Amino acid sequence: MDSLHELLLAEHDKVLQQIDVLEKRIKAAPEGKLYISKYKGKSIFRRYDSKRKKTTYLPKSNISVIKGLAQKMHDVACLKFAKQRLKAINRFLKTDSESSYLEIYENLPDEFKNFTAPLAKPLEYKINEWVSKGYAKMRPVENGFKTLKGDTVRSKSEKLIADLLYMLGVPYRYERNEARYGRRDDRLS
Repeated sequence: MDSLHELLLAEHDKVLQQIDVLEKRIKAAPEGKLYISKYKGKSIFRRYDSKRKKTTYLPKSNISVIKGLAQKMHDVACLKFAKQRLKAINRFLKTDSESSYLEIYENLPDEFKNFTAPLAKPLEYKINEWVSKGYAKMRPVENGFKTLKGDTVRSKSEKLIADLLYMLGVPYRYERNEARYGRRDDRLS
């Protein structure tokens, strides 16, 4: 699953696109605001023109202007909401991220780090934790190939892979017993 930070970045981009669409639609919409009043149980549409400071009657035959002004009213409200949402996302992204927790830990004096369990662990910390944890192998390999790390593997291909991982400094475990530990115990999360 994506981290909250990644989800918010995606939402940030989505809201920016929505704002762009809404601003273009509002710009292209008819001038003025739409008002509705009732007369003898029927809806009467009026347009207020802020430039002329005048309200004019819109007959139902002028449906395209009525629809345009109604859509504009909706879009203006949505634009206001989208801008508030963008502001909230930006505020959250500034203050809350995995890296913020890492920075807090990294800024501690080294003497304190020895006594602290960080909330968000740096990758090196997670790797060292994973490597130092013991594990049970599936079954011993008797007539295999010795790797640079000192493991005995069953095939030449496994030896090549193990040696390459070792030379690149990538930690690995050979034939871990999944039945004993379960699949999720051993992941670098």
